[in-house]
Amino acid sequence: MKIQELLSFLRCPSCYSSFNHDKNCLICSNCNERYPIIDDIPIILTNEEIKDAEIKKIYEELYTNVKEDIREQKNVPSHCFDDLREIENLNIKNKVIVDAGGGRGFIANNLVDDVNKYIIVDLSLTALKELKRMEKDNLFLICGDIQKNIFSKEFADIVICTAVLEHLEDPNKALNNFKNFLKEDGELYIQVPVINLPFKEIFLYIFRKIKKRDIEEVKKIHLRVYSTKSIINDLNSVGFSISYLNYIPIIKEFNLTRLEHIFYLLFNRSLLKKYLASSIQVTSEKRGME
Repeated sequence: MKIQELLSFLRCPSCYSSFNHDKNCLICSNCNERYPIIDDIPIILTNEEIKDAEIKKIYEELYTNVKEDIREQKNVPSHCFDDLREIENLNIKNKVIVDAGGGRGFIANNLVDDVNKYIIVDLSLTALKELKRMEKDNLFLICGDIQKNIFSKEFADIVICTAVLEHLEDPNKALNNFKNFLKEDGELYIQVPVINLPFKEIFLYIFRKIKKRDIEEVKKIHLRVYSTKSIINDLNSVGFSISYLNYIPIIKEFNLTRLEHIFYLLFNRSLLKKYLASSIQVTSEKRGME
């Protein structure tokens, strides 16, 4: 039973104790906090957090609009293909992977058959229910907040976190949690949007106007604008060392597929590629005790 396997690495976010369970919920062995299980998916959120999510409805509305995309693996964001190319360079065979915020399942769909366990943590129960259609014995789905410490120490080999950190109120909490549950020398793969140009706000305004996206709506879910320096500083500050860095060119955002190949050739040879990038891919390793 999957719930029994989940108990081996899930921890209570309130007191970090292990869980017991009955048919319908997980029960903390220490503080007796109870967390519901819906369709075999544990909901590791407090009542207050669930209520808050219901008020905001940002994540559920977002995923309700893409349910068909999840089911059919359609309209995959372009960065996912770039992410897959880089992740496949990692040694994922028979590893335990945590996909933090991976509720749309685009990366999981391509990797799950090669790993020991593939664990997806996401705030959207709607998205996770759709992913149950994959029917993979080694796929584990958890509705929870990656800013909370809900996993046992040093159980995972790799953490994947793409296009997520910029949505969080406290991304460094998430990074600290990743370090906590990664094994020594475990690897963290992240992808975040970056702007390395001066006058960021002016650039953002023009970019969103061109893309015809409502600026205020974007600001509701994009809580942080990273630069290369800031994301590297954040990773180093919590104990990760950078092993690989790659820039994704801004042209990807405009779906100009005929020009992409030519642009990539020029982009990868350009000294300005840092400034012409829309996002950055970073692979880092957990540093041991110093």
